[in-house]
Amino acid sequence: MKFVQYRTSSQFQQLSDRGSKIRTNNEYSSRGGRDGYRKLDQEMFKKNGKWERRDGLWLEQQMGPDGELKNPACKNATELIVEYNTQESQGTFESVGTNDVLSQALSRPEHKGRVCGQSKFVKPSQYFNLSRSSNKDNEVQSMRREIEELKALMRGLCANKDVEPSVGPKIVPTVDQHNSFKASCSAQEKQDGVAEPPTMPVDSQECKLYIFDEVQGGQLLVAFGRVWWESLPTDTVHGIPLGEGNVRVSINVPKLKKSPLPIPTYDATTVEDAVNGFVAWPKSLVELDMSMNKASRGPSHVPDPAAGNKK
Repeated sequence: MKFVQYRTSSQFQQLSDRGSKIRTNNEYSSRGGRDGYRKLDQEMFKKNGKWERRDGLWLEQQMGPDGELKNPACKNATELIVEYNTQESQGTFESVGTNDVLSQALSRPEHKGRVCGQSKFVKPSQYFNLSRSSNKDNEVQSMRREIEELKALMRGLCANKDVEPSVGPKIVPTVDQHNSFKASCSAQEKQDGVAEPPTMPVDSQECKLYIFDEVQGGQLLVAFGRVWWESLPTDTVHGIPLGEGNVRVSINVPKLKKSPLPIPTYDATTVEDAVNGFVAWPKSLVELDMSMNKASRGPSHVPDPAAGNKK
């Protein structure tokens, strides 16, 4: 009787309304009921005879009894999960640690205290537990990719600077010399020991980088850099595929240093963090810079065409 009185009281109704309001803010609502992922995981094991990965459990939970999605907001994420799984089976997609299929499909880094697609009792240290040797191999592979990216970036940066030829021994870069997100500009060395300025990659151009400003309702100029227009969705930046509609860019001159990146990484979340580094950027927010990267001449704000005239 006390239970019924409490559940029908105004106090409980206020608490219930508050919880419902908070739930509406969730982009991807959970539909697993009271038992959640724990029971779903057991049911899937009985059905398929194997334990499902978290992307499979997340996908299964978003489906209704009729096999249709109940939340339209999940459509893009579910399509990406299917696509990434196909690419992974073909060897064109790399899933490492917390940077796996689900985290990339949802386009957000994994929470440090819990694991998406698993019950609340599963901790990140348990689910993403890798042996030391596996971790080391992954670090070496990631470092090698960054070295290649930094080499291409340095070629682009050096072409914009006056590099005086000098005589010196050939420099052979090692992993330890290029293991950071940012790199300094240095001249390439020829086999005979005489340095000469490298050439600019032919597929990159000076550009302006924008983000969408929800307050002003338009695009806000945040940095100047270079863009590789021929980027493919399967091309990676720091081990993460660019995805559809995105291109590879390098940030050379920040305009609004504290502005958030439209596609943040584990190493960089603001424009300031990504200076002299590669990041992915929505192609629709990249504009060819006809002023050759002169920050003082660029407009500070270019509204979205649907928002009206320029401000």
